[in-house]
Amino acid sequence: MKQHKILCLVGFGLLAMMQAAQAAADVAGYWLTDEREGVVELYHCGKSRDQICGRFHWLRKDRPEHIVRDTENPDPSRHNQPLCGMQFMGGFKPADIGHFEDGWIYNPEDGAKYNAHLTLVDHNTLDLHGYLLLPVLGESRTWKRTSAKNGCNAVMASAER
Repeated sequence: MKQHKILCLVGFGLLAMMQAAQAAADVAGYWLTDEREGVVELYHCGKSRDQICGRFHWLRKDRPEHIVRDTENPDPSRHNQPLCGMQFMGGFKPADIGHFEDGWIYNPEDGAKYNAHLTLVDHNTLDLHGYLLLPVLGESRTWKRTSAKNGCNAVMASAER
């Protein structure tokens, strides 16, 4: 009986440690891009919310008098779509604690979609690696965790006045 209690306590302890490690590896939140041109919101998505997606939350170039739009999109019907608030990355699946694979990222500067993976370097540092065919043929960006800024809605509301 005593061994059973000890095993249960050890099991619960391991489960708590694994949950704490997974929570520490959560990439959901707001991230400042490496060139400080915007803030990206990463969030849980997918049918069972087991994937990571991302949308533009704030863009430095957005102003009420000039909303940045998706002018390089290969679909001409989307050229007038504002970038801010738009989902531009998704499908990232957890591969290991702090590592997400099989994702994609859309680059609005060239209208192309790339394969990508995410690695949480530490709680406040994220490595985004985008590539064409093989990861070795890509490039990485380092984002830093940040608090949410006013976001797109404030700019869009000012533009409508």
